[in-house]
Amino acid sequence: MATAKTATARGKKTLSFMAFGKFPITATIDDHNLIEKVEAMVDIGFTGDTMLDGTYTEYRDLDGVRFPMHLVMREGGFPTLEVAVAQVRPNSPDAVDAVSRATSAAVFLPPTMSRMTSSLAAASSTAWSASATVVTL
Repeated sequence: MATAKTATARGKKTLSFMAFGKFPITATIDDHNLIEKVEAMVDIGFTGDTMLDGTYTEYRDLDGVRFPMHLVMREGGFPTLEVAVAQVRPNSPDAVDAVSRATSAAVFLPPTMSRMTSSLAAASSTAWSASATVVTL
């Protein structure tokens, strides 16, 4: 179980924890309590310790839920994926069907992953469908 620590860095709120006991993860939270950036240090065989980060911007209110409409992922400082979300529909029939199929499939997971997956499933009761423009860099 991860223990989260909160702090303020450069005037921004941060939430940090150690994932799987070895990957430090830090989320930066803006003044509206929305996630602005997530950074994780991981060990990649051919590059060594490498920073993976994602930035989340252009939040839009969708049926009472704020959703980022622009996402950029980087690996070692280099952009690897950019997503411009065009539309998000909570509880769309396609998304509900996909979640239903995924949760009914029998998959063996190690005990740690099984607990984590169960926790995530219990925490999420809304299925989302999104259409996006994906730019691979």
